[in-house]
Order: sequence, then C-alpha cells, then structure tokens
Amino acid sequence: MPRAIWTGTISFGLVNIPVRLHPATRRKDVRFHEVDRVTGQRVHNQRVRETELSPPPQGGGVPPQAGRGNGEGAEELGYFPTPTREIHRDEIVKGCEVAPDTYVTVTPEEIEELRPERTKTIGIEEFVAIAEVDPLYFDTGYHVVPQCEYERPFALLVEALERSARLAICWIVLRKRRHLAALRPREGVLLLSTMYFGDEIVPLEEIAPRATEWPSERELKMAALLVESMSGPFRPAGYEDGYRKRLLALISSRSGETRELREPAHPVIGSGVEELMAALEASLKQVKAASRKRKAG
Repeated sequence: MPRAIWTGTISFGLVNIPVRLHPATRRKDVRFHEVDRVTGQRVHNQRVRETELSPPPQGGGVPPQAGRGNGEGAEELGYFPTPTREIHRDEIVKGCEVAPDTYVTVTPEEIEELRPERTKTIGIEEFVAIAEVDPLYFDTGYHVVPQCEYERPFALLVEALERSARLAICWIVLRKRRHLAALRPREGVLLLSTMYFGDEIVPLEEIAPRATEWPSERELKMAALLVESMSGPFRPAGYEDGYRKRLLALISSRSGETRELREPAHPVIGSGVEELMAALEASLKQVKAASRKRKAG
C-alpha cells in the first residue's frame, strides 16, 4: 500500500474520524536532467548574483546599461565587470516586486512566523449542494480513507453525503499552508480536493465577449443533433498522451547508447572570494601536514 502523505482526523460537530490521505493522481511526464554534451556529466545550477560594473578608481561618468550586466562601451570609460559570485542559501532573502525594479524584502524566518499552525484535523465548516460548486474551484485531489477500526463511522459520513448530494467545505493544513478544500464521496471513499479561493478565479467579464444575437431555433436543433451523434460514455483509457509515448519510444531506441560517468570526487571551487580562500586554506593545511609527516619519517 502506498505511504500516506498525511494522517489525522475529520472533525465535524463532536464527531472525529481518523483518516489517511493518499494522492488521487500522479503525473507521468518524462523528466530530464541537464547533461554536458561532451562529458555526459550532470549539470548543476548555482545561485549567483548578476554581474555588476565596478567604477574606475578615480570616478567618472556612468556607463550605458550600468548595473544591468551589459558591459558594452563601459571599458572605454574605465568600468570593468566584476566576476559573478555564488550566493549561499543563508545570504538570500525573499523579494516581492511592488513596482518595476523595486522590491520589498523579507527573511525566511519572517515568512515562517506567519505560516499557519500545523494541525492534524480536517475541520468541516459546512455542507453545500454539489451542484452549487463549480468544478473550476477544484485543484489537487487526494483520496481519504479511514484508519483501521474506524471504517463504520467513515462509511456513515460517505453514505450521508451520497444521499444528500452534498459535499463538505473544510480546512486542512498541507505542506505549511492552510488550504480551503472540499470532501465529496467517490466509490466508497472520500475525495478531498484543495480549492481556489474566490478572488483567484478570473471573472468571465474580463475575457468573454457577450453575444449580441441569439442563435435561431433551427441552428439549435442542428447543434443538438451534432452533439447527440458524437455522444458516448466516457472511457479515460481511450485517451493517451501521444507526445509522452513518442518520447519514451525515442529513449527506448537509444538504450544501447547509455554511459555511466561518476561525478568528480573533488569539490568545484566557486568564483567567490570566500570559496577561494577556504579552498586555499584547506590546501595549505594538507601541504603542512604532509611536510611534517616527511620530517618525522
């Protein structure tokens, strides 16, 4: 059985039902790593600061595009690009752009303080008719199954929702975020779908033009006949991702061309001064230790 991503209880009124959450869907996209074409080794990303232009020692005019990483025409004025430097994670803060090229920064610690308290409860707020909730509000789906020995109260909730044609609007904290969600019956268990908030739905008035002339009765009848002639039961297995199928076939055809290259054992020296100094100090210690060992021998 797949491992549950969340365990807790469904709570409504004085009723608490221990449950587990499992993903209801799984992506099957083909994932690639970036690989050096020559050596076949993995390419790793680094966090770096953009190249800046250092002013000349005696001052001078401001070069064109200064501070934007474009050094064209700058060297004539005595400006030279400084090398990019790798930035460590503890040097990074979050920046929210509030105007063009203008940011408000906050630290990861400040963001962490604002996160919701972690709870192990799916708190039901209210029950609403399924027909009243547009599927557009549904986001990620999870199967909700009962913990052992709690199948009976769980089945009671499922059956009550089935018979009333209602779903439960609730709250759940997943991955440090409090989500609005919906619980609805599905094949004897519950499906929990995280939901978009009302202000996250794009109003149709912003994009959809209004009809200026209604279709005629004859046009409506022809459209109905066309819909009827193309109707049938929904068979999900009848649809497939053709692009993924072709991509997997390409990868399979090259199975004889694989090669295994280990990553270099020695650390890659960064471009920053701190990384270079650390590497130099470590090398110096090694040389001194080897020298003392030779003298002692």
